[in-house]
Amino acid sequence: MTLTFQKSNNTKNKDNINLNGNIELEILGMKCEHCVQELNQLFKEFDRIKSYNVSLKENKTYLTVENLDSCKLLNAISKIGFKGKLIKPIK
Repeated sequence: MTLTFQKSNNTKNKDNINLNGNIELEILGMKCEHCVQELNQLFKEFDRIKSYNVSLKENKTYLTVENLDSCKLLNAISKIGFKGKLIKPIK
């Protein structure tokens, strides 16, 4: 499965993208296993995240998602003290 981008019809945020497939995020601010646990807990709360793997060593998260609002995801990551950056789709 590959990542697809689809501009949202959400007029509030023109940069919003609907994410589908396997994605890779760089996570800035992770320092320890507690950080990993916080992100794991966050991802459990999203029903559109089908699987996830947080790597402290790489400062990355690998997600499989279905029709996930990119702004909601990145804002949720920001609210718990990290910065998420979409890197690329995983093929």
